[in-house]
Amino acid sequence: MGFVPPTRAECLRAVGLDQDVPPHLRRALEFDDLIEPLPAAGPHDWLASHDERGQTFEQFQALCPEPHPAARPIAIQPIDDFLVHAGPCLEHLVEFARAFFVRDVVLLPPLQLPGGRIRSRMDRETGQVQYFAGDVLMELAARRPPDALCVLSLTAHDIYPDVFVDFAFGEASSLHRVALCSTARYRPPFREESAGQPAGAIFRRCIRVLSHEVCHVLGMEHCIYARCLMNGSADVAEGDKRPLHLCPVDLHKLQWALGFNVVERYRRLLHFWSGMTDDPEEMWISRRLRHVLDGWSTLDEPLPGAAPTEQ
Repeated sequence: MGFVPPTRAECLRAVGLDQDVPPHLRRALEFDDLIEPLPAAGPHDWLASHDERGQTFEQFQALCPEPHPAARPIAIQPIDDFLVHAGPCLEHLVEFARAFFVRDVVLLPPLQLPGGRIRSRMDRETGQVQYFAGDVLMELAARRPPDALCVLSLTAHDIYPDVFVDFAFGEASSLHRVALCSTARYRPPFREESAGQPAGAIFRRCIRVLSHEVCHVLGMEHCIYARCLMNGSADVAEGDKRPLHLCPVDLHKLQWALGFNVVERYRRLLHFWSGMTDDPEEMWISRRLRHVLDGWSTLDEPLPGAAPTEQ
């Protein structure tokens, strides 16, 4: 039997609204018409070959009983010099990560992979060298700054997770708080678009895998509750269908783990996407923020960033 999308009742149970949720956060966690249901899996989709049961907020909370300290930054580690030459595009990735996770993000100097310690193989179809992701993750773990929440590494090298899998877009270790993202299947890199590609398509793929893998580092599993950044993908085409935002279940997990204010996060993301012309993500964030703020007038607490009312 193939994948059967969860019912609305199952989605509502998964989001964890029976917990002690503040009113403004509860508003952000509603399954309204902005939350698109996950369609049935096609024959070549991720869920057609992976038996995933979903991770509820309660299950996630058992793995992450307390929020991570706010002072710990996310570190981005380029591998080799290739991505450094992307210049402003790499800085744009950092800017997105700061808005998405509402955290300080630091950019580390490029790391040269040590020869002899990283296993590799030749890809039969592309003829390019692939590096074993597990070995790279161990190198990252050994070098992770002690004050960092996690290290997210970016490489232009192709990677593979085990001998039975052709390639991977990214791999993560929540135990060691490191993740590895490969842009090798996204050529040309970043915003250097090829003929027929929508503007920004390559860059969107990069920020999609970056945020997806950091969420894995935090303990979040693939999502089956709605169309979501945390959906699994079997190939580039399926990955492109994933939105760049989180469904209510995974937003609740991320908010619990990092302790941010959801309104501040939406405003930061809206500022980031406002630089893109007619971007669907900007429109989605704008509508979601308006939905949350529309319910704020009934609350006693002030808006984030608003001046306190004089008594």
